Amino acid sequence: TIIPQGSRSVAFVDVQDSLDGGSTAIAPTDSHDSGNNSGWTFGSNTVTWTGVVSTSWGTAANWNLGYVPNAADLIVVVATSNNPVLDAARTMANLTIQTGATLSLAGNNFTDTGAFSNLGTFALQGNERWSVIGQFNTTNGTFEYIGDGSGGVISIGNAPYGNLVIDDTHAVKDTFRAATAVQVSGTFQLLAGAYNSNNEQTLVIGATTINGG
Repeated sequence: TIIPQGSRSVAFVDVQDSLDGGSTAIAPTDSHDSGNNSGWTFGSNTVTWTGVVSTSWGTAANWNLGYVPNAADLIVVVATSNNPVLDAARTMANLTIQTGATLSLAGNNFTDTGAFSNLGTFALQGNERWSVIGQFNTTNGTFEYIGDGSGGVISIGNAPYGNLVIDDTHAVKDTFRAATAVQVSGTFQLLAGAYNSNNEQTLVIGATTINGG
């Protein structure tokens, strides 16, 4: 328990198991809520992926502010040699994937409670639960389905696909089956694995390339 007196300015802290016993909540800037805190108010920060250490989303040193982002943070993924891979289910308030960058879900669930801007590549096995509450901007980006190696059937919905790629390079490949009509405003590439339209319309505005399936 802490009982601060007078004015306070707090920044760049990682707080856990802390009780603020004062009359006014502590509102740190550029800080991380590690849980079980009372009397603290954490705002949102813009946190940028650097990938300095590895590809693990859950490694604090891979982020410019030195902590794993909170659910209220605004995330920017830039192009690096170590593109981020989710290590667990993650929630964020806003996501921007910049040109040349890739975010891989790797079978983990994903929730974006704000806007979603994909100018790079959003890679998923296809069995994840993912949702975006706010506005989509995916016109110039790519959704890439890579499968999970089970040889099963994976349903894909009608997300606002800019470009769509199916590239399941596992030894045992999945079949990607349309759950609804699928519309692609850019290009559709079926590189490896199988695509089943399931008697639903598949509308591609750009070019279609089929090397597999």
